[in-house]
Parts: sequence; C-alpha cells; structure tokens
Amino acid sequence: MRKAGATFEGDDGEEEKRLPETTISSLTLYKYGMIGQPNSKELRASILHRLGLPGYVSTKALIEYLKIGNNHEAFFKLMADGGGVTQK
Repeated sequence: MRKAGATFEGDDGEEEKRLPETTISSLTLYKYGMIGQPNSKELRASILHRLGLPGYVSTKALIEYLKIGNNHEAFFKLMADGGGVTQK
C-alpha cells in the first residue's frame, strides 16, 4: 500500500525492514547467478565444493539439499561472502 502512496499513522517514512530470505527455489539460484548466467557453472561448482557436495549434483538436488535443516543458512552466508568465485 505504501508503494501506492498510502501513509500510516506513526509512520516515519522509512521502508519496512525485510526479513532474511529463508526460502530456496530455482528462482533463488537464478537471483544469485547460479543458473541462467554466463558464469553459472563456475559459481555452482564453487558453491557445491564449499558446501562439501560433489560437483555433479543437479540443480534440483541442490535445492532439496538446501531445504534440509539449516543448509539454507550456510548457502546464504556463502552468497553474502561473495559466493566463492574469484572476481577477475
């Protein structure tokens, strides 16, 4: 509603703080450049290695792995730290 210009009592005009992302999907991997980008293969291989997974894990299997337990937290931490790919 704020985007449409609505104002709220007690609102100081600041955007709402976003909660940390916790849902993993193929869209998440796309957002982080792990699929559909020119260097996706290298980024995926780096992340798989840093997560202790074999390099042949499929995208679907990676998504399922990241949904288990706290694995998504490790993924988001790796992505916040630069994803593990050296910038050239």
